[in-house]
Amino acid sequence: MFREEINKYEMFRYIDRLNSCNNFGDIFELVRDVVYRILKRRRSGLTLYLQDLDAYILAYHIVGSNIIVINKTVLDFLINEVNDKEKLNAYTFVVLMHEYLHSLGFYDEAFVRELEYKIIKEAFGEDHITTRLVGRNLEDIFNEISKLKFRRPTYEYKIVRDFDRSSTTYIL
Repeated sequence: MFREEINKYEMFRYIDRLNSCNNFGDIFELVRDVVYRILKRRRSGLTLYLQDLDAYILAYHIVGSNIIVINKTVLDFLINEVNDKEKLNAYTFVVLMHEYLHSLGFYDEAFVRELEYKIIKEAFGEDHITTRLVGRNLEDIFNEISKLKFRRPTYEYKIVRDFDRSSTTYIL
């Protein structure tokens, strides 16, 4: 399935790009680039929502739509408690890649996890935090997350602006 291997120089470039990302749009552009480089597949026109959900739901893609939803509660918690840009960018990258793969038509959860692991390992190397995050229980990486298990979600949401830049043909 992989069409092209990534050399060490490119791997370090991807790591540097991820570490320098400052928002969802930056991270999503990197997700799209990595997936295209390896699978030669892409899509545009996606919209990102942040929604207050139960802690066990990290994100989801609505099949047949252009919507990706990330759990705002988990994200806010990690931003406030972890306060480590490298880990936060890695987490966001992994979650966005997983849902992006679903949006490309890969729906089997086990297959997507395996594909995601292979792509991220190829792009970032086996020891990078992104690779270690794939398919893992968040509590293994972020111990503090267990504090969220007993809260009630509101299910409120907000749209993230400047997310999928490939579909923007004008300036707002």
